Amino acid sequence: MTHKPPHKHVHHHGDEENPELPKRSFSQRVLVGMGAVLLILLMTSFVFVTFPVGDILAGKSESDLIIDQVVRAGNLEIVFSDSAYRVLQEFYREDPTKEIALCLLGVKRNSTYTITKIYKPEQERSFRHVQFEPCSQETLILLHTHPRSRCIASNTDIATLRETQKANPEVLMVVMCEESRVSVYS
Repeated sequence: MTHKPPHKHVHHHGDEENPELPKRSFSQRVLVGMGAVLLILLMTSFVFVTFPVGDILAGKSESDLIIDQVVRAGNLEIVFSDSAYRVLQEFYREDPTKEIALCLLGVKRNSTYTITKIYKPEQERSFRHVQFEPCSQETLILLHTHPRSRCIASNTDIATLRETQKANPEVLMVVMCEESRVSVYS
């Protein structure tokens, strides 16, 4: 005859209900779940409002890359000579904490702008603003930088472009937001 040891009861935390905690009804669980989802949505919207994630995503989708010194934006093409591209990169790297405005000169044939010379007009610069003297009448492109990954032109930028186009309808505006990323406005 074999002797079976008495059954040992092993207690696991949570095996028994705590009589002090009332059991939640289905509607209470639904409300708690909805509250959690609402909190997640509020936190996500805070991130999008506080940090310019929306601006960055919009800028990425609207902008074009400079590939082999060429920008293709819709039906427009901007081609930089070797020296002009080198100057552009030098100006861009000069002080990336502040916006900079540049005047781009060259030749326009059909929808291709070939840039051969770049100069910097007199200007006052800050992180989110640049105020500059008008570019010469021969300028083909008004270029200025924006903070990293924010390639969308402001209303002031567009107003400046429209005012300049009164004297030179062929002029473009380019917003540069990375070493090889720009948005082109005509």
